[in-house]
Amino acid sequence: MKSSTLATSCLYLVLAMIVVASTGCRPNFGEKLVVKNTEIYYKDGATAADAQRLADMLEEKQFIDGKRKSVQLTKNGNVWQFRLAIARGGITEAVKREMKVYGLELSAGFDGDPFETHLCNLKLESQAVVTGLRGKRYQLSNTIYYYNDLELEQVKNVAAIAVGTQLNTNTGYVFHMSQPETTIQVRMTHPTGGKGDQKLAAAAKNTAVAASSRVFDGKQVDVLICDPFFETQSTHSSVKTVAPVAAPTP
Repeated sequence: MKSSTLATSCLYLVLAMIVVASTGCRPNFGEKLVVKNTEIYYKDGATAADAQRLADMLEEKQFIDGKRKSVQLTKNGNVWQFRLAIARGGITEAVKREMKVYGLELSAGFDGDPFETHLCNLKLESQAVVTGLRGKRYQLSNTIYYYNDLELEQVKNVAAIAVGTQLNTNTGYVFHMSQPETTIQVRMTHPTGGKGDQKLAAAAKNTAVAASSRVFDGKQVDVLICDPFFETQSTHSSVKTVAPVAAPTP
């Protein structure tokens, strides 16, 4: 899924959105910034500058398109909360999966900060909370997100390895790199999840091995092939799989 198609991928969600100001006596949603018929409320740690930053990003991604919509930006500790007013019946499992990708876009627009996406009723009360990946953005032929103490130079080196091993050759893939604890994880979205694709599996394995030895001083690197919503379909590790030792015959 291309990051530039955020608004398109969530089109059916946008069509389900409601303008909260039309509900008459509304609660205190905070201060309001209006950009091309989109109401951006902000409060609880979010400033006017933050709201404008969000507006600029949403307009760039064509989320703001002249149609009437309402969203809200707040902050809880170090976690941003992005709320959408959704029509009744519009919160489905498909929408929640879409919002995982949406949240990653929001995170990238705020320097990799963590984001929660709240799907709300007309009063902007949370009905479902979607959390997903976070990360800064590095744009090459494909988009790469990264966080968890990874350096941009490391990301660039892994990207070069992925090209050399034929893993990163098709435009439209999205990559995400992180380092939970001692293992580096490289996620790559694939339109079908890549199941049964032996060439893709070999490229993922070669990328993991090369990245481990050339970039991360022998640390374990796992390349995770995912569906378009970053749900893992297969894992390819730099660590060799050791066959189990047969128990001795009594």
